[in-house]
Amino acid sequence: MTTIITKNGSGAPAAEDLTAGELAVDLTNKRLYTKDSGGTVLEVGTNPSALQLNAVAETVYSISTTNLNVDPNNGTIQQWTLTGNATPTFSISNGQSVTLMIGDGANYTITWPSTMFWVGSEEPTLDTTKVNVIVVWAANSVLYGATVGVAGLV
Repeated sequence: MTTIITKNGSGAPAAEDLTAGELAVDLTNKRLYTKDSGGTVLEVGTNPSALQLNAVAETVYSISTTNLNVDPNNGTIQQWTLTGNATPTFSISNGQSVTLMIGDGANYTITWPSTMFWVGSEEPTLDTTKVNVIVVWAANSVLYGATVGVAGLV
């Protein structure tokens, strides 16, 4: 659960009023603040010189199964080797996405959820000689999917 502290009056909250990563809202000036891990209070969105972004390292999850539960907590890149016809389930919340890299060397089929919306309106046809790359995401409580293409060999 995220806690947001509301502050009446103007200006940034004192560093001792926040813990690292916690948000504070200045209701008078309609500004949002947070405290970084070094103890500095930052106004969100206005301190580009104080913002440091490092490389994003995604977790790669590999599994061979017929019944995959696609969950971004396992990894946002999931290498899935089909071992038979499959029916995946999805534990993806709004704003989350997973890249699936599906190996299908034996012409298996995937039964996708009937409530899933596909870019282009069609479920993907799996290539049996290459890795099928598919991105799935959730927005407004709707699950979407898009075929990116094929890459490499199975």
